[in-house]
Amino acid sequence: MLREHIGVVPIFQITFSKMVGLPSYEEGVFYIVKPTVVRAAKDLGRTIDDLYLPVFPVTDDEGMLIGFRGLASARDL
Repeated sequence: MLREHIGVVPIFQITFSKMVGLPSYEEGVFYIVKPTVVRAAKDLGRTIDDLYLPVFPVTDDEGMLIGFRGLASARDL
């Protein structure tokens, strides 16, 4: 859905109507997800207490991603 323009650049509002593949909340089970999954879960009213995001990327000498230093709770977004 088009919201507005900044100059000649259109600005769109993204909404999620369906999320595929994310299981329902289960006590003691946690998932590492991308920020888009967190936003979709919030938009659909799903709890995000079990969702975590990888933070502080680590790269090798050639700049290739090799991992992350830790996780952040999706609640902190």
